[in-house]
Amino acid sequence: MASDFSAPIDPDRIVNQTFATVRRGLDPLEVQRFLLVLSNDLRDARSRETTLRLKIEELERRAEPADPLDPSHLTKLLGQETVRVLDAAQSAAAEIRAKAEEGVARLLRESRDEAQQMRDEAESLLKVRSAEANEAADEIRAQSAQMLEHAQEERAEILEAARNEGRQMVAEAQELRERMLDDLARRRKLLRQQIEQLQAGRDRLAAAYDVVRDTLDVATEELHVALPEAKLAAEAAALKATESSDSEELLSTTEFGLPAAIDGEPDFAPETRSTPLAVVPPSTESESEPETLPSEPHEAVAPTLKIVSSPVPKKVLPAVEVLPAVEEASDGASPAADDSTSDSEDDSANDPDIRHSSSVRVVRKARKTESTGKDDLFARLRSEAPDEPESGPEPGAETVPEDVAEPVESFDVEAVVIPPDLAIAEPADVELPGSADDDTDMAGVFEEHAGSVAEAADGDTAVDRARALVADRDSAIVELDKSLSRRIKRELSDEQNELLSALTSIKGNVTAFSVLPAQEVQEARYSALATPLLTEAAEAGSAVVAGIAGRGGSRSSVADLASELAAEIVGPLRERLERCFSEADGDRDEVAQRIRSCFREWKAQRVESVASHAMVAACNRGAFDRLPKKTMVRWVVSDGAVASPDCEDNALAGDLAKGDKFPTGHANAPIHDNCRCFVAPVELLS
Repeated sequence: MASDFSAPIDPDRIVNQTFATVRRGLDPLEVQRFLLVLSNDLRDARSRETTLRLKIEELERRAEPADPLDPSHLTKLLGQETVRVLDAAQSAAAEIRAKAEEGVARLLRESRDEAQQMRDEAESLLKVRSAEANEAADEIRAQSAQMLEHAQEERAEILEAARNEGRQMVAEAQELRERMLDDLARRRKLLRQQIEQLQAGRDRLAAAYDVVRDTLDVATEELHVALPEAKLAAEAAALKATESSDSEELLSTTEFGLPAAIDGEPDFAPETRSTPLAVVPPSTESESEPETLPSEPHEAVAPTLKIVSSPVPKKVLPAVEVLPAVEEASDGASPAADDSTSDSEDDSANDPDIRHSSSVRVVRKARKTESTGKDDLFARLRSEAPDEPESGPEPGAETVPEDVAEPVESFDVEAVVIPPDLAIAEPADVELPGSADDDTDMAGVFEEHAGSVAEAADGDTAVDRARALVADRDSAIVELDKSLSRRIKRELSDEQNELLSALTSIKGNVTAFSVLPAQEVQEARYSALATPLLTEAAEAGSAVVAGIAGRGGSRSSVADLASELAAEIVGPLRERLERCFSEADGDRDEVAQRIRSCFREWKAQRVESVASHAMVAACNRGAFDRLPKKTMVRWVVSDGAVASPDCEDNALAGDLAKGDKFPTGHANAPIHDNCRCFVAPVELLS
């Protein structure tokens, strides 16, 4: 700060005088010592001046004129001699007073001259020192300006290098991202193919497992009834061998009593068995006690072999490979008693065609062929057996409920033959309509449809001009839109860094109130950032309709649009940040991670849409305000956006005067966030 040298110089002021400090200047101690000496001299001069003034005042006080004496009166009082003495005294006093006044004047003049000389010397010295200080300050300023210019050049070089490096890193990151996305897409495609193959294989395996399970159930049932059927077959063969002998001899030699009244050969017609058989072993009492035969020779004794009807749930099985040298089985069978099962397993182990359970082969259910002797025997036994009560089988006979089949004990399967039609095949390529093998040329259909639409559009001049006008609007703000998005993202990055820095610097409990700035401050920050670009967008919109003659309205104001943009960004962002603080429970690392994720989401997903909407609104407002009053306008729907029903309703309203409301109650576009419509003057469309 420059000192004021117009005021009178005071010794204390000289001592306490300060100068602006510079990097390169005079020695402050030497200047202070000189000023101290100068101050002491000036103080002494002032002291002498004060003393002389006091003396002058005292002398003037002493030399005050007395009241004039009347000579006649003095003569009367003192006489003539006294008067003469008094005259001499008065003359001497006058002379002394004149000399004193002359001395005082001389002293005053000398003191003034000396004080003026000292003042002049001090002022000249001060001017010299000030000039030297100014020269040094100018030199320092020049050096500072040179250093600042050099620093700015270095800063520009560093920033340019950083930008180049950042562009290179971004390019490398984008290239890496593309490679990763391509690789991920390729892997996803392969995984989808593998998943489809696995799903197809799983379905085929499930079907094969169902077939195997059903076939194993059938095989198990066949094993259960193999022994009884073998015994019955043996008995049938024995009966057929002895049919020609005498009936009495047959009754005496056979263990079981069978009907003897047989007229001729039995009917061996095939019969379809509707229900499975349950075999009851002969009673042990019949072996210990002799049977009581009836007196009539031709009446058969009631047999101990009982056939019990027991329904088994039937299953429809797919075709399975039929192995040769395997005896055809019946359609249904019922599990027999435990003793019969064990005997059946022992007999089947010795039969080469009936393998053990450890080497079960899956066979197809055989069809009914020509009836054998055992089939005829079964039919005769069923026809001649006494009626059994409907309450159910006798105790000791195992039955299977109608709806549930009892589980069979697990056993190992050595080899299961899977037919070729159940083999798991690679999933076939699915051909969609419009593929290479399809007779329909979908591309030709699309081209034909596009050609017809293009021909209709070429004939519609108004539509073409409307599209061109909307395209001009979009091209006028495309760069401004990108610039606004970049600035908002950069500002979000700066705010994120500020919040993270504040998060690390705050001590104690971390809350949203202690870290986040006021909402008004945040909104003002983004509003001030967006206002210049929105103003340029409004001017660009005004230029789009500059061909309309007439005087337009005042310059468009975009302050409300900037405020709305700031509120769209800050409002949801602040709510999300407050929720981050509340959900983190004071964990600083968790809060920092959530803050980064929140800002990353805003920069990646929300900034561009909000900025684009604000740009379209500002450009449309500038064009609308440029139009003169009562200009006929028309609502134009943008082809590049998905038009809402409200936009279509406004477009169907036709031509309206500027300021009139469209059907939705709006006078200008946009009417929602995704709206890119344009209110165009009819003059430019016709």
